[in-house]
Amino acid sequence: MRSLPIMTSLAGALPKAMTWILLTAVGLLLVGSGAAQEKQFSNTIMTEAAIGEVPQGKYEFRASITTITPHGSIPFHVHQYPGLRYVLEGAITVQWKDRGSQTFSSGSTYYEGAGANHPTEGMAATNPLDVPMRLLIVELVPIQSMQSSP
Repeated sequence: MRSLPIMTSLAGALPKAMTWILLTAVGLLLVGSGAAQEKQFSNTIMTEAAIGEVPQGKYEFRASITTITPHGSIPFHVHQYPGLRYVLEGAITVQWKDRGSQTFSSGSTYYEGAGANHPTEGMAATNPLDVPMRLLIVELVPIQSMQSSP
């Protein structure tokens, strides 16, 4: 690296600590000139969920959209795979087997593990609104299961 004459002469006249501070500041000015650009993206973690142990094998993610008509419902069911849910439009009220009910509105996320998460009596989930509810579901699925799915 080529040294600048002014830096070399200043370095001899200043104490060592001041030399490092001055050189660091000049370096930051030279390098940081492009850093003033406006940041053009951001990333926000919406939800994190521990899925526990996953059996050995190869997996893929499956994304699907479930739609529930206004005031419609989904009966009891068992989830074959774990996954995240993201409410695209409307709202969904989920009946949990062990923790009552919870309503998630547009922009909300939640996690459902594999297994029976809902009570066997009544509806597992309902749309409480006068507009359709759309839910993006992303599940972790063994590859052989995806190949046999329609």
